[in-house]
Amino acid sequence: MAGNSNQRFEAIEEPMGGWMVWDNARDFPAEFGEIVLVGLTGSTASEMTEILNDAAKRRPKAQPSRHARSEVIALHLRRSEG
Repeated sequence: MAGNSNQRFEAIEEPMGGWMVWDNARDFPAEFGEIVLVGLTGSTASEMTEILNDAAKRRPKAQPSRHARSEVIALHLRRSEG
């Protein structure tokens, strides 16, 4: 199911209308900590894809850093406040 992207992660629309983040290196849905990134909104999938690809560029053979996780938490907190 991996896409034609040269990026490690990409946002893919699911058959039922939700979105997921696909990990092209693992050929499996991406995980963030212990959370499988499926059933997302399009904007959340896009934002997670950008954050994970940025983290993968900085640390190509490691899991996303704690800094990337903090960015996602802060993003969701800002969205829930506004």
